[in-house]
Amino acid sequence: MYAECGSIEDARIVFNKMTAHNTMLAGYAIHGHAKETLEHFGQKCQEAVGLDMVTFVSLLSAYSHVGLVDGGLHYFESMGLVCGTSATVEHYACMVDLLGCAGYLQKAEDLIETCLVSQTLLCGWPCSVLAEFMVTQRWEKVFAKQVLESEARNSSGYVLLSNIYAAASKQHSSAKIKQLRLERHVKKQPGRTWIEVNKQVYSFTVGDQEHPQINGIHAELE
Repeated sequence: MYAECGSIEDARIVFNKMTAHNTMLAGYAIHGHAKETLEHFGQKCQEAVGLDMVTFVSLLSAYSHVGLVDGGLHYFESMGLVCGTSATVEHYACMVDLLGCAGYLQKAEDLIETCLVSQTLLCGWPCSVLAEFMVTQRWEKVFAKQVLESEARNSSGYVLLSNIYAAASKQHSSAKIKQLRLERHVKKQPGRTWIEVNKQVYSFTVGDQEHPQINGIHAELE
């Protein structure tokens, strides 16, 4: 909880009192602290305890955050020997994200062919990368079919697919996806963000004008 809320120091305090340490490894990975993740992973290797599939999800996630392809590939390929089990879709998701965002599109496609393609697996990629990867290759049909059929009530899929087409300069296709979402009465949930200042939590949505200090906020941004 502390790690996901951004308080990595408090997370570390609790971690030092624990015997099961996978959670701290995940916390470091969430925040892209690759150095700390690798140090903690090295410690677990030396102790030869607690190395399991969850450990490798956190490790590969950390490599994905910082774009270290060679290291990620090394541990992805060796995890079966360490844990004695096959990689799960979570591990593939980390590797596809790492390879795709680093520009290794063919390697990412090869991995996708061995696991289930889903919008959640790809939604973290920049739309410019997805446009090159999805629209110019046969995966466009696979991905679009899943979004428009199996996940037809999920607005995020329509938004992602529309943005991909727009990034690929296929404005007509982008407009068709938007229109299809409206015809199916699938509502797009507005993006929302939170920030804590002086122990008070503030919440904002796109175009929000409700905050009592909105004029000062806009002045500061300008």
